[in-house]
Formats: sequence, C-alpha cells, structure tokens
Amino acid sequence: MTGIIVLWLLWCLLHSALIARTVTGRIDRLPPPWPGAYKLAYNAFSLVTLLPLAWISHSSSQKPIVLPLWFTLLQALLLVYALLLFAGGARQYSLADFSGWSQWQRYRRGEATINPEPLHTDGILRHIRHPWYAAALALLWAFPLTDLNLVIRLILSIYIVAGTWLEERKLAITYGERYRAYARATPRFIPWKLFKRN
Repeated sequence: MTGIIVLWLLWCLLHSALIARTVTGRIDRLPPPWPGAYKLAYNAFSLVTLLPLAWISHSSSQKPIVLPLWFTLLQALLLVYALLLFAGGARQYSLADFSGWSQWQRYRRGEATINPEPLHTDGILRHIRHPWYAAALALLWAFPLTDLNLVIRLILSIYIVAGTWLEERKLAITYGERYRAYARATPRFIPWKLFKRN
C-alpha cells in the first residue's frame, strides 16, 4: 500500500512539474516541433502513466469502508453534479485545444501555437470558474471507499486544488485585471451564487 501511495505522489509531482511555467516557457523557446507538439505529448504521457497506476491500485488488496446511508446518497448527488459540470464545461471548452491537438495542427499549418485563447466567461463559466476541476473533485468522492483509495483520493483532491491555484496564477498573468475581476465575481468550485438571494 505504501509503495502505491508513493507512486501516486510521484505522478502528481511529475505531472505538475511538466506543466509549470518554467518548463512551458522553455518549451516555447525551443525550435519546432516542440512548441506545437508539447501539450499533445504532455497529455499522452500523462494518460499513458496514469492508466497502469490506476490499474495497479484497483487490483491491489483493499478493505472496504462501510459508510452510512446519508453518505451514500451524498455520493449519488456528487456523481450527478460531476456529470452536469462535465457536460457544461464541454460546451465551453474545446477538447481539441484541451488535448493539444489544435496546437499541433496550427504548428503543421505554420501558424502561431503559443497565442492564448480568448478569456471565456459565458455559459457555465458565468457561475463557476473551473467546472472540470470541480467535476473531477466530485467524481473522486462519488464511488465506494476503501482504505487505499481513500488515501489516493485525498492525494488527488489536494493535487487538483493546488493545480487550480497554480493555473489561476497563470491566468492572472496571461489576462491581467480581466481575469482577476472575473475571479472576484465568480466562485471557483461551487456555483453558490445561483442560490444567493438578490
């Protein structure tokens, strides 16, 4: 169990290090094809390293944690919440940009690959700044718990929250006061302002 936890910690650290501004800034200054291919390669590497780690964890001996009925009902609500956020995010985000495929295609056409996308604040993004990160957090806790996956989910939850904070620093640098004003007006993970009385 300890070895698996260490592997998850290493995966989170490596995944974060490879997308840090110090690394991506250097990649942008490299000759082709690196600027256009890096995000696609990064996502492919992340997936290829994540799948065996998830399989090893799932195949390991684990003790189920018995939960009260109210928590099981809460997990069902978290699953519905996650699905709604993923669907809402999919209407605002480009999967091709998210995966790095668009950047690769722009590179192949000889177009700039490092220009930032416009700042989107419509659709679900009017109510929550990070629908996919929030959905990932909800999904982590929407399924039965064991002694091992409880620790893994805690690690991944901290990783997602920390990653969100780091990404917001990048967005503030990229978009300046426009993003800072948007962040002040829009909740990060829970669209609580939907329920706020005017």
